[in-house]
Amino acid sequence: MPGIVGLVDTHTSNKLRPRFRRMSDSLGHRGSETDYAFEMKGRVVALIAERSSDDHRIDSITSEDSLFLIDAPCYIVEDAAPKLDWVKNSHGVLAISLDQEGLNIERSPDCTRPLYYSMDGTAYGFASEKKALYAGGFDDLISPLPGARVALSWTGELTLVDRLERKIPQVQREKPTRDLVDSLRDTLLDSIKHLPRGQRYGVLFSGGVDSSVIAHLLRNSFDGTKFYTVGTADSHDFATSEKAARLMDITPVYLEIETEAIWDAIGDVVYSIETTRRMDVEIALPFFFAARCAVQDGCTILVSGQGPDELFAGYMRHVRLAESDGILALERKLWEEVSVTHESNIARDEKAIAFNGIEAAFPYLSTQFVNLALSIPAEMKVSLDRKPSRKIIFRELAESLGLPLPITQEPKKATQYSSGSSKALIEAFGRYAPECQGMSKKEIDPIVQSILDRIGIDVGVQKRTENR
Repeated sequence: MPGIVGLVDTHTSNKLRPRFRRMSDSLGHRGSETDYAFEMKGRVVALIAERSSDDHRIDSITSEDSLFLIDAPCYIVEDAAPKLDWVKNSHGVLAISLDQEGLNIERSPDCTRPLYYSMDGTAYGFASEKKALYAGGFDDLISPLPGARVALSWTGELTLVDRLERKIPQVQREKPTRDLVDSLRDTLLDSIKHLPRGQRYGVLFSGGVDSSVIAHLLRNSFDGTKFYTVGTADSHDFATSEKAARLMDITPVYLEIETEAIWDAIGDVVYSIETTRRMDVEIALPFFFAARCAVQDGCTILVSGQGPDELFAGYMRHVRLAESDGILALERKLWEEVSVTHESNIARDEKAIAFNGIEAAFPYLSTQFVNLALSIPAEMKVSLDRKPSRKIIFRELAESLGLPLPITQEPKKATQYSSGSSKALIEAFGRYAPECQGMSKKEIDPIVQSILDRIGIDVGVQKRTENR
């Protein structure tokens, strides 16, 4: 949920403040702001922290000056290296430091906190969301990989350093399955243990094996945890959730997706996730509605079970690839998918949740769990001789944690179909979109994307060239 906005100009200008204010105001949904300004030889760095319940801190500040750039004291950067750490939990770290050479932004190897940056003349901007940079007049945005460091010298030179070794982890082919399951369990439990204490948790709960494992662990770790199932009345997720809830003895909150609610919220959904791509909008809808309800219930962190499908081969395409090209090809494919999931999946989900004023957590995406999962041989993840044929070792992990067999064997369905959000979006447009009046669902389906694009223009989500 915490967000950041930064603006650097290598030639200090009075025009910096209004530009920075537009950027900051665009992220008002992420919380109250704390402002900091830094000056180095007449060149000013302005930073904003949008924070939730956790306090941010500044260490090693050398001195203060009376200059006010953004209604905040301006710190003079001398020989020391002031540093700001945004540390919410083990699932998201961003460090910003300044010294005589320039400014550095370090994104943690964890992939659950979006970050974008851009250059424009003598100005350099960075932010947690694209809309902040757009508000500041930036274009050609870049999203650095998790683990990367962005360095900007005071002379205006920009350097991007990818600190992670981008290669497939050493696969543990000789290690017994039982030992790997034990290691997965211990690593996942450690990920849960590092979630912050003193918070009230909500869990996105579909009744599938991924979310059920998280629900089971959070219930045992945090009192008062609530569980949210979002879908249409006749959705697969409602039916699966009810069955799993009985077996686990929990009581989910059922949020029915209604066409009027979708129409009323669709602009905010598109604005929050910063894309009009149809599939992303359909997937984001359940996250958005669950987050909104969780905030009303007093939750401060909403936990998602995203990750196992990419880590453990959860899609039918993975089985087909193993069958056609072999196990090694599948291992490379899983590594490729995990390497881009920060931008293709997690940024969307985190933004949909954060827009509602609540923090997102993704326990399966801790660095340790990801590295371990990718080191597991693909033949332990898929098998044409078993049913279900996907995520085999992950299902064994679920069993080892004590989940009932019917839950561990629940087959995977894509969110937009299992929740019914894809169908509900068409129905909402059919009822409320002016251009769809009198049209059948079959006629509406081909123009859904164009309607979303129009909504994107209305809310200011711009189509620009971006490098990822």
